Amino acid sequence: MKRKNFLLLLLCAVLLAACTKETLPEAGKSRPAGKKTVTLAPTETPTPEATSTPTPTPTNTPTPTPEPIRMLDAGAVGLKKDDIVDYYCRVGLTSEYTNGNVIDFVRKWPTPILYTINGTPNADDLALVDRLIEALNGIEGFPGMYPADPQSDSVNFTMMFLDTDEYKAASLAAIGDEFTDGFSSIWFMGGDITQAEIGVCNDLTRTNKNHVILEEIIQALGLQNDTYDYPDSLFYQGYNEPQWPTELDWFLLRFLYHPELEPGMKEPNVRMTAELIIKE
Repeated sequence: MKRKNFLLLLLCAVLLAACTKETLPEAGKSRPAGKKTVTLAPTETPTPEATSTPTPTPTNTPTPTPEPIRMLDAGAVGLKKDDIVDYYCRVGLTSEYTNGNVIDFVRKWPTPILYTINGTPNADDLALVDRLIEALNGIEGFPGMYPADPQSDSVNFTMMFLDTDEYKAASLAAIGDEFTDGFSSIWFMGGDITQAEIGVCNDLTRTNKNHVILEEIIQALGLQNDTYDYPDSLFYQGYNEPQWPTELDWFLLRFLYHPELEPGMKEPNVRMTAELIIKE
């Protein structure tokens, strides 16, 4: 009995030793390094902070208030509107000299007039030209008239003061008539006047020469015809010697250069425009 117990204890000891025995590495071989796995805690991607772009508050751009149409007062010249418009149509929609062309529309300067004076004007001539141009430049809508270098290519309006023989040759070339005291010629495209020249004969009385200077300059602005309607007007076909434009003449110029009256307009549109801008 004791022998069996001894053997049983011995067997248990052997088995225990076998279980705890370390296996030594073989010669020439190193012990394999144990693998070490490191588990990293997941890095959280930071959530970007929400940025809010402020929505711009719409600004209400005020609609510009259109300027009221500038009115012309027919009563200032003591005439009815229809009478003035009739006169403009006879003076401004045709020409005294047409060279056979049909001219039945508005002609006016859209850009500044740059003038030069040639020939032999005297001091009185120049003083009257200056006075007239100063008055013209005060007309609302008129593009302005200014002296220019005679050698400049920008000159678009030439005034010639010529002695009789020179004048006759120039007048004959310009309008086909040498028996005149003055002339004006214009060049235009679609109603826009682009160039003009006037001629004045030097061998005239002072009062007649004043009239010729006034008439030819103003006719070259787009009022080219004469009629028998108003004897005091610069545009009277009969003989007269006005020394300054009448109120009616100035009214025609203000009407012609009103922004609502457009180059190239024919009579029906002229009359419709007059209804808008002329009051009685």
